[in-house]
Amino acid sequence: MNKPYIIAEVGTNHNGSLKTALKFVKELSKIGADAVKFQIADPEEVFSKHSFSNYEDKIKKIKKRLLTYSDHIRIYNTCRKVGVDYLCSAFDLKSLKFLLKNFKMKYLKIPSGEIKSYDILKYISKTNYPLIISTGMTYEKELKKVLKVTKRKKSQINLLYCVSSYPAKINQINLNNIIKLKKLFKVNVGYSDHYPGIEASIISSILGANIIEKHVTFRRNAIGPDHKSSCTIKEFKEMIKIIRKNNHFLSNNKKLFDMNFNLRKKVTKSIVARKNLISNQVIKLKHIAFKRPGNGISPQDFKKILNKKIIKKVNKNELILLKNVK
Repeated sequence: MNKPYIIAEVGTNHNGSLKTALKFVKELSKIGADAVKFQIADPEEVFSKHSFSNYEDKIKKIKKRLLTYSDHIRIYNTCRKVGVDYLCSAFDLKSLKFLLKNFKMKYLKIPSGEIKSYDILKYISKTNYPLIISTGMTYEKELKKVLKVTKRKKSQINLLYCVSSYPAKINQINLNNIIKLKKLFKVNVGYSDHYPGIEASIISSILGANIIEKHVTFRRNAIGPDHKSSCTIKEFKEMIKIIRKNNHFLSNNKKLFDMNFNLRKKVTKSIVARKNLISNQVIKLKHIAFKRPGNGISPQDFKKILNKKIIKKVNKNELILLKNVK
């Protein structure tokens, strides 16, 4: 099992502050996150006037908690400098084109809210990026359409099992669905975690999630839509530590029936003489016992020496070896 690729989802938890966004990058790079992920959008490209009754005011408020395109360039360069991957979800075609023009990323992320955005999916089909696709707000048939439109080999597809509640409750999660998604689509499946604690992400790694995406914040009580479903930097660090340790337990070169043969010889048993056995004596069951060490004839093979003759005397409590019988 390969170690999970762990994404720290900042999203909009920077609340529109470039300074805070850069702080996230620097702090998360120190604790072992593989990638720091953001969101990019032009609100006027995302929302129609039917989205809100007070459209102009709402658009202004949304813009205040989003980073500018130039901010993302600063963040991308900082990610490269500190050695952590930059990832970003685009919520409109204009923003997606900006990402693809200016950045080189390890994955393209399709948020579950964009699974019906044909323009975005069609544009993605022209690229060769591996995809991360969140399943939080998708039906099976819609997900199949996404895969058809984006035209990817199965090896380039990573589905993220996700519960789109912010925060998700423990009785909503059912991590067994990670296994079900794997069987259904025959692709890699990870987990996008909106549960406030770190337990669900840890369990998902045990179930074989190849990617784990977890929202992170500096303060869970901060203003914004995702802070309550996020974990703190300290919790994220502990989560990474546990997941990496779990990976050592789950994947190494230990074979199922591989063993320490030196210890095996010491603690298993062999056939020994229950009494002194003289030359030409016929071996009966009453003449043998089973004792340590295990470097003689296995007790499971006792029938192989029954009714055979001793060639050379074997003293009481000594191993009976194949060379001792005929």
